Amino acid sequence: PKKGKASAAASSPDKAGERLQEATSRLLDELDELKVKIEASEKLQLTLEQTIRGVHDGADAVAATAELDSGMAAAEKEA
Repeated sequence: PKKGKASAAASSPDKAGERLQEATSRLLDELDELKVKIEASEKLQLTLEQTIRGVHDGADAVAATAELDSGMAAAEKEA
């Protein structure tokens, strides 16, 4: 009887350690997945920022051209 209790007590910490290791492994896997998702989000954010900058620069160029065109039209009317 005493031998059985000792054996059961010894296997209980082993099982707890095994469960802890499995939980730790799952947590590390989930953290790795989260890291990949964050990196993908950062890349997407950078792409969007560059696109917005390009659109803004293009809009500035269009606005400058429109001002030039209106200035030239006014100059032609005066001439």
